[in-house]
Amino acid sequence: LRGIGSTIKMKIKMYVLSLFFLFIPLIFYFSGIDDVWNVFTKANGFCDGVSNRIVCITGNMGNQLSLSVSRLCVCIFLVFLCGYTYWWYKRQLSFLDRGITSAEVVVVGCEKESTEYLSFLSTYIMPLVFTDLTKPSNVFNFIFILVIVGFLHIKTRRIHSNPTLSLFGVSAYKIDYIIRVDGQDSDITKGLIVLSKDEISVKSVIRIIKKEDYITFAKYIRNDSNG
Repeated sequence: LRGIGSTIKMKIKMYVLSLFFLFIPLIFYFSGIDDVWNVFTKANGFCDGVSNRIVCITGNMGNQLSLSVSRLCVCIFLVFLCGYTYWWYKRQLSFLDRGITSAEVVVVGCEKESTEYLSFLSTYIMPLVFTDLTKPSNVFNFIFILVIVGFLHIKTRRIHSNPTLSLFGVSAYKIDYIIRVDGQDSDITKGLIVLSKDEISVKSVIRIIKKEDYITFAKYIRNDSNG
């Protein structure tokens, strides 16, 4: 049960990571930058002809702008979420570099997975970017769609269709592998999806993070000299 729980957490974090570049425009949206611009243009017009224009504009804007606690909390939460998921991703790579919670395997079959980044972005993410979140009903629909898309991505085994990982230089491979101990090969394990910044092919010796599921992170070590 513990292993199942950890893999589910991994998939949720990977899905949140795929929304990394959706959260960035949301941070600007909830920051109230549009309000600042509107107040600035009004203050600029009000102070037209005033000798000390900069002081007039800043003073006028200070009187009109009010800090929204709810918007501030949303921005802080999104910044934290973006930072945490990126830290988690870098931590997985550091585990591979140091050989922590990982195992070396020999690739005997390899196929690069096709990833539908553009369809994922255009179908689900881009419409959300332009959603008017000033209405409570739109906020509910926004959250509902994010949850449903995440659930479908996890259940349909498409969690590796992650545009953020692609921008980070990570590719997905479907591999068959064996574990070699003291010159003895284990039975072939088929259909593991590995995410790696390295190019992986048949006869590659790779290091994978031990996960009891169909997907994990991997790092290329060397070519198999015994193959």
